[in-house]
Amino acid sequence: LGILSGGNRNRVGSKVAGVMKDMLLCNSALTSLSLYGNGLGVEGSAEFASGLEQNTVLKSLDLGLNGLKDDGTWTLAGALERAALETLNLANNGIGTKGVKRIAQVLSSGKLLLQSLDLSSNKVTEKAASVLGDALAQNSLLQTLHLDRNEITQEACVAFSHGMLSRSLSVLTLSVNGIRDGGAGALAKVLRRNTALTRLDLSSNQIGDVGATQVANMLIHNSGISTLSLADNTVGDAGGVLLSNALLQNETLRSLNLRGNQLHDVTGSAMVAGLRGNTGLTELDVSWNDINYSNFRSIEKLIQEHAAAYRQGAVPRLKKELQRLKKEEPKLAIREAELAEVSEERDGYLAECRKLQADYDRTLVEEAQKLEECEAAKAEAKAEYEQRSAEHKVVKEEFEALEKGKGKELAEQQKKTDRGAVDLGRMSSEIEGLEQEIAKVLEEQAEEEAQHELQVAELRQQCEEQEKILIELRQKHAELDYLKEEANIAAEAAAAEAEAKEAKAAAPIGSPPPGAGAAAKPAAAAAGSKNAPVLAGKAVAAAKPPAQAAAKKKK
Repeated sequence: LGILSGGNRNRVGSKVAGVMKDMLLCNSALTSLSLYGNGLGVEGSAEFASGLEQNTVLKSLDLGLNGLKDDGTWTLAGALERAALETLNLANNGIGTKGVKRIAQVLSSGKLLLQSLDLSSNKVTEKAASVLGDALAQNSLLQTLHLDRNEITQEACVAFSHGMLSRSLSVLTLSVNGIRDGGAGALAKVLRRNTALTRLDLSSNQIGDVGATQVANMLIHNSGISTLSLADNTVGDAGGVLLSNALLQNETLRSLNLRGNQLHDVTGSAMVAGLRGNTGLTELDVSWNDINYSNFRSIEKLIQEHAAAYRQGAVPRLKKELQRLKKEEPKLAIREAELAEVSEERDGYLAECRKLQADYDRTLVEEAQKLEECEAAKAEAKAEYEQRSAEHKVVKEEFEALEKGKGKELAEQQKKTDRGAVDLGRMSSEIEGLEQEIAKVLEEQAEEEAQHELQVAELRQQCEEQEKILIELRQKHAELDYLKEEANIAAEAAAAEAEAKEAKAAAPIGSPPPGAGAAAKPAAAAAGSKNAPVLAGKAVAAAKPPAQAAAKKKK
């Protein structure tokens, strides 16, 4: 879907952005949308982004020449993390460092499915280019990047060059900038190790022989670039000859554009020699240079022969490419697994965002209700104020009437009014004091409740400890009862033994002591019982001096 009208673009502006938002929310079939040159602006981009972030069908979007600037780009970049876009055009939008940094942040997050990005005709400066290079080095999905007609200087290109370490970027266009020899050299140095990039456009960048020399050296080692443009620069014969010689050692370059440089017959002859040794180059543009007709015709003839041979060798070449692709199948499987993982993470992120959006909408409804309540209270207060104003007006009129007829009564009334005002002020002060006291009392009550809770916890702990002590005391009482019972038995045994000794001493010699049979029975009972050793011990203890027995009892 393209909202265009011939050469004259529509100006839908921010008013139609809400309609486009609703369309994106309901869309389940549209995959490509062009709004080029429709003046969405910052406000319209915010509306459009809120619909885009919940759309998972749209794959291609053209928002070129819409005046997004940095703020609109910032809003749109946040929606890109949750959208399913694969192609995005943001050319001619006045995007500066802030907007490019936000896009770079999204690119490096790993949540973006974008494969083609056009940032042509914006304001990409050195800081923005450096951040964008960092993002490219971390991104593994972006394949095409257009940065034509920006403000990328030599220093900015040097800062951006490490982005050529990207494993996925295959097309890079930097035409109509000012990268000069230093920028071209920085790119060439990194591209010596790069095999992903296949198309590079460095036209109209004031590149001279120094930069062309480094590009030629890169072509000798690079095995990925198939299309290279150095058109409309200042490359002379020194760089042209080296580029021609590099063709002899390069097998992947298919198209080379050197139009509009400062090449002469020396380069023309070297180019003819290079083409005779390189049969892979099928497109070469050396127009608008000072090369004689003979060399030009030789170059044209060799290119035509190469193109015919290239077409004839299509089948073997395709078979070879098929074999290469088969070797790349494991990498493709890994890439698909990475994409699946990214897609899964993105789906979870989208679900979380939808939940947050629902919470946000609910909060908005609650805030709207609160606002309505506030408006109602405001209206009520206004009505009360008007009523009081009317009453005041009536009182004022009555007061004026009284003032005209009764000066004395008016003075007295004025005194009463003044006293009432004083009383009212005093009552207000008292009310404020009471409010402060109430707040203080509430705070004290809260503190007392907290202390009470602490005391209750301590009392519970003490009760538990006392319960443990009570259990121990009961055990000790049981042991004491047992010891008392044993002591009584021992005392009885000791008394019986003492009585036996006394009877024996009193009886005549040779006759059996009286009560011997009775004394023997308790002794036998004591000896046969299980506690005989204990009883014997107790009997011995009973025979000790009273002081020692008392000390032991005290212990």
